[in-house]
Amino acid sequence: MPYKNDIYLKARRAVSLTFLVAEVLVFIFTLAVCFPMFIKKVSSVERGFVKSLIYTTVPFGLSIFFGSVYFYINSIILSYMKGDIELGVYSAAYNLALALLFIPAMYTSAIFPLMSRYYKESGDKLRYIYRKSFKYLYIAGLALSIFTFFRSESLISVFYGSGYSGAATALKIISFFIFIKFINFLIGNLLAAADRQNSRMAIQGLTAAFNVILSILLIPFLGLIGAAISTLVTEVLLFIVYFGEATKAVGRIALLPLLIRPGLAGLAMAIFLNYFDSNIVIEGLAAMLVYGIALIILRAFSSQDKELFIKVIRNG
Repeated sequence: MPYKNDIYLKARRAVSLTFLVAEVLVFIFTLAVCFPMFIKKVSSVERGFVKSLIYTTVPFGLSIFFGSVYFYINSIILSYMKGDIELGVYSAAYNLALALLFIPAMYTSAIFPLMSRYYKESGDKLRYIYRKSFKYLYIAGLALSIFTFFRSESLISVFYGSGYSGAATALKIISFFIFIKFINFLIGNLLAAADRQNSRMAIQGLTAAFNVILSILLIPFLGLIGAAISTLVTEVLLFIVYFGEATKAVGRIALLPLLIRPGLAGLAMAIFLNYFDSNIVIEGLAAMLVYGIALIILRAFSSQDKELFIKVIRNG
């Protein structure tokens, strides 16, 4: 057993060192690109400009900090209260959900220049792109949430093996976190584009604190399930507060018309997955086909959606 523990510790250190080396290399590469283009050309720096720059960027930095606290505090509390074994099982479920967040991250990065420009030029256009993007991310996230919920056992088995079967229940709970997080990515970027970065920072700080308190209350009694519930409830709270602030910033959008048709398509996908049993890859492809056909039949997309997709691709 001590031998296995030594191997485990060495593996953790090796992985940690890999992240450190990767970040150092990214920093060096970024500096090499930016220095001749920007830094080298600066002859002097005005003190007022520096103060203004710091004042503007601090909320963004604190938002990232609070977001990191929210993402990882559950794991720290769980490790402290229940030990590394339960942490490992929980991390197996949580990391699968986190791995999907590159989708809203890429989309919102592509759409951010449009939102920033429309905030200054046209409130109507900003609400339009907000409403459409809300729908797209909801459609994508909902499909992934439904599939993850119905195939949580298979996903854990494929990626981690039978030894992590206890993570399946946590993954079922966390699966509902996915589509909400997709939307929250959008709203967070919308607030930044609409010059509401201070509000965004405050909201993320509030939800991070809420997550800490809820985790401390739930984890001692429910363990990794408590951590999963805390993650989901905090994400729901983040959406509620985010959506209210976004409404103040750019105006109200009608949620019900955005939710009904994709929701019905998701129901068709859920019924299909409940009865269809095959290889997980085939199940995934077939379920997405059912979902896509249902969206087409229900006319969830319009000609305007096609035009916006083209703009997103051009900006990306």
